[in-house]
Amino acid sequence: MDELSLRFPNVHFSATVRDLGFVLDPELSLSKHVNTVSRSCFYYLRQIRVIRQSLPLHAIKTLVHALICTRVDYGNAIYIGLSSVNALKLQSILNAAARLIGGVGKFSHISSFIRDSLHWLPIHQRIQFKILALMRNCLTGSAPSYLKTFCTPVSSLPGRISLRSSAHGLLVVPRVRTATAQSRSFAVVGPSSWNRLPQALRLDLLSLSPAQFRKRLKTFLFIYDITD
Repeated sequence: MDELSLRFPNVHFSATVRDLGFVLDPELSLSKHVNTVSRSCFYYLRQIRVIRQSLPLHAIKTLVHALICTRVDYGNAIYIGLSSVNALKLQSILNAAARLIGGVGKFSHISSFIRDSLHWLPIHQRIQFKILALMRNCLTGSAPSYLKTFCTPVSSLPGRISLRSSAHGLLVVPRVRTATAQSRSFAVVGPSSWNRLPQALRLDLLSLSPAQFRKRLKTFLFIYDITD
């Protein structure tokens, strides 16, 4: 028995907890959460497949968006640093949903249909899209204060005003001690992702409306992968 069990013999500890719809494990691998999302999405895909021939295409797309895409994208900023195995599981959900919409065979290539017909971003780019959308909200003042504190322009630091990074509109990326914090913390990932955008795009995005911003950003992420 471990120390906690000895101190609290009547308390039963759980290997996972649920918070705001996410199943969290001690290592924050999100494996159990991804498995839960996968089971739920494939259940609904099977149900939609049964009635697919009875519905028009636009209705199928609406059902897939409401029942599948929203589950995959819910709170997906937390997926930063997700393992390749779990990311592949999430991508397989989108692939299966796209095959259902397009009537594409199980063993046929689907990536071009997802990109050209559905205009869906891959999983990694969808995560970056959410992170950068949050960053824009922080920089325009529409995000919660606890997130805005992570967005410090280099130009606001007295010792860095003369640096080239100050003139380029870059944000301060805090130093961290562990690789896990580097890859998962919004305080690090948010400014890092924003700094990897081209200078012209960073400056333009702040002057655009939210809808225009999302359109320009999505177009950029279709072409470039800015993940590490």
